[in-house]
Amino acid sequence: SADAAAALAEAEAAEAEAARLKAYAALVAAKVAAASSKAKSGVFKAAEKAAVRSAEEALAKAAEKEAAIDKAQLRQPAASSEATPNRTGFVKHSCAAALIGKDGSKISELRRASGAHIHIDSTAVFDPVRAQKLRAVTLSGSTTQMDHAVALIHQEVGSAFKV
Repeated sequence: SADAAAALAEAEAAEAEAARLKAYAALVAAKVAAASSKAKSGVFKAAEKAAVRSAEEALAKAAEKEAAIDKAQLRQPAASSEATPNRTGFVKHSCAAALIGKDGSKISELRRASGAHIHIDSTAVFDPVRAQKLRAVTLSGSTTQMDHAVALIHQEVGSAFKV
């Protein structure tokens, strides 16, 4: 699921950050040791150079892993907090059955064709302005999916549906 993928990506990012910080700490420690040794003997020893090089390599590998995780996270779908809001319209109560179809076949077909989730309230409300019973139709999905669903619903019931 998307939540599991997001949690995995977050865990991998935390692991990469920990590796990067560990490598950075090792680099700093190696440089401090090298500076201390150099100050004592006046010569930068090969062992200190190797420790610095090893720490720098570890830091570079951690940075590569972080970049790969960042790239993977860019390919993931937007988080639900960024999702398109639902759209609600109303259909005449007398036309709702045409949208639902026998055993829900028509609404299933509309959902499949548009990719949007379509929900028709089971309870009709009286609209005093139009002097008729209406049922709420809630659409959710991407803007494109909802636009497609509206077009398909209009094909089925025409002006009996208003968004």
